[in-house]
Parts: sequence; C-alpha cells; structure tokens
Amino acid sequence: MTAFAGPRIGFQGRLQIAGTNHVGPASFKFALVPETGGPAAWLSSADLDADGQPDVPVVLVLERGIFALSLGDTNLPGMSSLSGPALGATDLAVRVWFRTGTNSFTRLLPDQPLSTVGHALRASGLEDGAVTSAALAPELQVAVASVELLRARMEQLAAESRQLQASLVAVSNSVQNPGSLAGLVAASMDPADGALRTRGFERFESFPAPDWQSLPASPAVPSARSGHVLAWGGGEWLIWGGLLGNGGDSASGAAFNPSTGGWRTLTSFGAPTARAGAASAVSATGLFVWGGFADGQLLGTGGLLDFGASAWTPVPIVDAPIPRDGHVATWTGSRFLVWGGRGDDGLHRDGGSYDPVTRIWTSLPTLNAPSARIEAHAVWTGSGWIVWGGSSDSGRLGSGAILKVDSQGVPAEWTPMATNGAPSPRTGAAAIWTGSRLLVWGGQGESLLGDGASYDPVTDRWTVLPTSGAPSPRSQSSAAWTGNELVVVAGQGAAGVLSDGAAFNPATGLWRSLSNGGSAVARSGAGASWNGTALLLFGGIGASGPVAAPQQVEPRPAWHLFRKP
Repeated sequence: MTAFAGPRIGFQGRLQIAGTNHVGPASFKFALVPETGGPAAWLSSADLDADGQPDVPVVLVLERGIFALSLGDTNLPGMSSLSGPALGATDLAVRVWFRTGTNSFTRLLPDQPLSTVGHALRASGLEDGAVTSAALAPELQVAVASVELLRARMEQLAAESRQLQASLVAVSNSVQNPGSLAGLVAASMDPADGALRTRGFERFESFPAPDWQSLPASPAVPSARSGHVLAWGGGEWLIWGGLLGNGGDSASGAAFNPSTGGWRTLTSFGAPTARAGAASAVSATGLFVWGGFADGQLLGTGGLLDFGASAWTPVPIVDAPIPRDGHVATWTGSRFLVWGGRGDDGLHRDGGSYDPVTRIWTSLPTLNAPSARIEAHAVWTGSGWIVWGGSSDSGRLGSGAILKVDSQGVPAEWTPMATNGAPSPRTGAAAIWTGSRLLVWGGQGESLLGDGASYDPVTDRWTVLPTSGAPSPRSQSSAAWTGNELVVVAGQGAAGVLSDGAAFNPATGLWRSLSNGGSAVARSGAGASWNGTALLLFGGIGASGPVAAPQQVEPRPAWHLFRKP
C-alpha cells in the first residue's frame, strides 16, 4: 500500500522467502518508474555504475517479514530526497530490489503502482460526536477499542520518555561533576576498562560471550566430509556432496532448519552425480551446483535445487564450460556465473553465464579477464563480480578484475583491479563482501598469513587492515559477514588445525576475540554460513581426518558492568 505524504511516499510490505517471513536485517533498493515503461523518475540513491539500480542500499530490520518506510526520507542512510520528475509524474510504480545476508540483489515482481489514499479532515454535514462506537459494526468496535488502548499506551510511553530525558540530564550533570557519579552504571567490553577505573568505577557483573553449540543430532545429519557444498537459502542450511572419509564421493545432502531445530534429507532424485570440489551459488529460489571432480575425473555437469519444490533439475551441458574444478560461481540476480579453474588442458580464464529461465549457457567475455587460475577468491557486489587472488601455474597471485553486468544481469566487461596496496599473493584466504567493500584476510602465501586489506571498487583503492588483535596466521579458515563485522574462525595454523577466531569491525577498525567455549571443533576447510543471528559450521578436516560436527555460535561480545560506589 502506498500513500503520498508531502515530499515523501509511505511504502510498506512483507518480505517472504520460500513462504517464510524474513526476520532480521535486509537490504533494499527503490525506484519510481513509469508504469508504461521508460527510465526511472527517481532512485533511492545514485546509479553511478549505470546498471539501472541504486548503488547504495537502505538497510531495514524486519519483524515477521514486515517493513515500512518513507521513500524520500533522507534521515534513512542510503535514501535520497524526492525531487525532479518524480514530483510531477502521475503514472508511477514502485520498483524494489532486496538482498538478505551476502546474497545478490533480487528484483521483486511486479512493480507496485502508486495510488493515493482518500481521507477527509472532517465529513461535511456531520457534527463531531454524532456517531458513537455503538453505531459501528462489531469488528470496527473492536478496532476502536484497540485504538483507545494504543492511545493509552502511547501516553504511558510519553511519560516514560520524559522520565528518561530527566534521567539523562541528571547523568549529564553527573559526568560534568565527577563528584556526583555515585550509583552510575556503565558497560564496557573491556573487563579492566582503565578509563572507568580511573574515575573510580568498580566492575560488579559480567555477561560472557555465547559459547559454541553443537546442533541437534539426527539420522539425517551428513557424514564427515570435505570439499562439500554449503549454503544458506530458503530459510534452511543446505549441505551437499563432498569427499567422504573413506575416499569416496557423495551425492547426498541434508538441510537444517534453525527455527525448528530439525534436519531433513535432501532428495536424491535428479541430483547431480557424486562429486567434491563443486562450485555453488544461491538465488532467491534455488541452489546451483556445477563442476568438480569424482574418481579422478573432472566434471562439466550440475544441477539446480528448487527450494519450494525441494526438487533437483539437471543443468544442460550444451554450450556449458568445459569440465573443471577449482573454479568460482555466483548469482547475479538473473544468471549464474562460472569462471576459472582447472580443466584437463590446464588452467582457464574463461567461463559461462547460465540463465535458469531459458536454460541457456552463454560464454563470458575474456577481454581484460584475470589471468588463468584456480582457487580464486570471488564476491558479488550487487553490480559486479570481483575475482581476486588464487594460484597460477607459476605461483600464487595478488591480482584480479571486476566483471561488470548490465541492468539485466548480462555480463558486459572485465575491469582490472588496482594492485597498489593490495594484499600479497595468496590462496585459502577469508574473503567477504560487506555491502560496500571486499575484505581479504589471512591465507597461504610464502608462509601462513595473518594480514589483509579492504578494497573499495568505487575508488579502486586498497586499504591495509590492522593486525592488532587479529587471529593468528592461518589458511582455509571459515568466514562470514554479520552485517557489521567480519567473523573468522578455525583454519590451518602453523601447529595444526585451529578452533579459535576473532571478529573485525570496519567501522571502528578493531578486532576482538570470539568465545572458544563449548568445545569448538578444530578444523580447516569447513563450510560456513551466516543465518542472520549465528555462524554455522559443518565438515572440513580435523586433527585426524574429515569431520562432520555441525556447530553454531552467536558472535556477540562479552559485556562487563561497572558501578561508581
């Protein structure tokens, strides 16, 4: 539903993914477009890359899938003011793109036409109070009663707000007059906060960071493995394929639902053949799996698992890239992209674009593409695909490029990335997209690495990440972006597999250690996913071989309360 409100337009809706209300943060982009077609009359932010979408998303926190905001409300980060053609047009519709976690942006269909909402300040010929609640239909009487309760609650909240403001004034006066701080309570992540102790505060209580938790046992839990596919999609955690402990390859998998705590076995009907080392990507409706190896043979086949139907559809082999492993894949919002890797004839710098609607493969451009490599690090930005690092026939690489796509998601051209200030050449690093930057940390170079850098594709500039408080050097760690922090856990260290980790906040430039309690399993090469509240880990190589060990942790910090006597 939409309604005009001066220089703003109210807009609200409900976001459901595979029939499940989304809860937590989600990123949105908005445009006002003519219903009859043509260029947008207004975008929620600038479109500097000319892909037809705003460049900067608006981040909203959803409850029960519901969101509400005002288009043109410049108090919202990422929202531009309403002006120009948008204010004079009469046939506009709202176009919406959304993204959860690190998935690519998906356009919601159809566009929603704008309509005014009729109202009257006072009905003509009807005196105030002439209609009482008794004259209303029963359901409206209930609504009136609800409004009265809401009004009473709002008055109560207003009174509490006035009390809080008075308290804040008192606290402000106390801070200006240190002698009157008695009884004041403060919170800190530092158990020995020097600034607070200098002012006479004493720590009286602590709330530890959450421990690691093992997920519920079930016959459906996949067996120990490595080289498997792991993804978050359709409200479930999906695990498929991989190299088993006995040396065989798997074509089986399972899904875990955090809301119910239950596991279910994925259907095997139509599933790809057993394999390890496949590349995967997740759209709003399905999981794409392609390539890999089995029994010493490289594969050029794959499948698409539909979340709603819980069914596999084979991916056509006509015009598909040649069989390979060590490649990367992503979802653009309309196509799955596959690039690089190793074929029977050596390393590759080519790939393919697969349209799941037409079921047609198209070759990717090769002009200015990165040099041939395996084990590259790749992230989707919402308008382009960053491919960086990896290994060539002559050694590890510290270069890369960005594949731009047009407004329909069709690959257009590669643009080389700056190398000045870039991390040293490496493989096995943690590489994630924050929504505006690529973060690269750790990995294997000439030795194990414990450093990294941040890349801004708008300015084509690298910035070195701090090392103070960072995890010990490691490769094959598991990483995720929480919405405000890069979380890095586990991996292969100098003395063996690791279980500890840390979180980095780009806004503060600080690392902090994560809890290692709850018997966190030491491993490398584990699959990791972020479900909106917790980091989920499965599989990988432990101290004695492949493990299963599905676990999760909420990467919240420990808090310590201080009080002035």
